[in-house]
Amino acid sequence: MGWRERVRVFFIFTFALIAVELAHDVYRYYAYAGERNQLRVLNEMVDAAGIDVVRTQLRADTLRAKIEAMDDTLEGSRDGFADYGRLAVGGALSPRAYQEYRGRIASYNDRVAVRNAWYARWQRAVGANRDAVKQYNRLSEEIRVTAERMGELHYNIPSPVEAAVRNGLRAD
Repeated sequence: MGWRERVRVFFIFTFALIAVELAHDVYRYYAYAGERNQLRVLNEMVDAAGIDVVRTQLRADTLRAKIEAMDDTLEGSRDGFADYGRLAVGGALSPRAYQEYRGRIASYNDRVAVRNAWYARWQRAVGANRDAVKQYNRLSEEIRVTAERMGELHYNIPSPVEAAVRNGLRAD
């Protein structure tokens, strides 16, 4: 067999392989049209869910930082109450000191009530974040199952951060 015959056989096998691959791709294109459409819709939905995960996490983090600052302030205020123990003579405060003490207690309690309201907001934000994570995970699993059905074992699902960055979400 001469070199011309070898080259000819090489090209025949190469073209046969290309034809088989093209036929396989055309088959997959038509056989999985519904799955491709479903993945297109699910990808948009998982992007929105990912953005919601990041958005709710940022909200919860912001609220948590605000509450921690309030806690530090309240802790400092609580230390001031020890001064009244030293002012008490025989277990009683003077009327003026008692009025001041009552005013500080009322102010402290008002700030605790405000802090607790912020804490309730934080709890709602954490709950919203948990719901967003559940939604993201549910959609991701649906994408994985659909891609697996198509034979795609390594289908890329964007992380919540990738979705947020791609869609321009910024921490404000």
